[in-house]
Amino acid sequence: MPYLGWPNHPTGGDCALSGDPSESTPQRGAEATISTTTESVNLTALVLRQAQAAPDRTALVVPTLSADGAGYTEAALTFGELSTRVSQGMAGLAQQGFGRGDRVILMAPLSTDLFALLLALLGSGMSAVFIDTGMGKDKVLNAIRDARAQAIISVSDLL
Repeated sequence: MPYLGWPNHPTGGDCALSGDPSESTPQRGAEATISTTTESVNLTALVLRQAQAAPDRTALVVPTLSADGAGYTEAALTFGELSTRVSQGMAGLAQQGFGRGDRVILMAPLSTDLFALLLALLGSGMSAVFIDTGMGKDKVLNAIRDARAQAIISVSDLL
């Protein structure tokens, strides 16, 4: 099962980094193998495939600012939970008329929802455009104009 793939690798083809998918964390000194493949698989397809193989395995752990703002907690999703959110996101985007080739601006804090939405966009053949809202109002507005996106998905605090 590939963990990470990238096209046009210097070895002369599409490559995938693979190891033992049953390992929750790589073991020190464990060997990973790089093999060439002609299979074209995007990140979303890999996540959905892993959800079928190991739905209860942890897929994401994301640090989240605590409600009082004094520290961080961790939010986690299993591959099964992530797969459900990704599938719902893909269906929702299609229902709203978005599809392959569309650009969507994402302005949201780091969260499990942000990762699920990103995977839904990628799985639908769309491009995610991230804009850093901390760069000032004029630069944000210029970035929004320059992106020529079909939609903006954000949280109200950032708009």
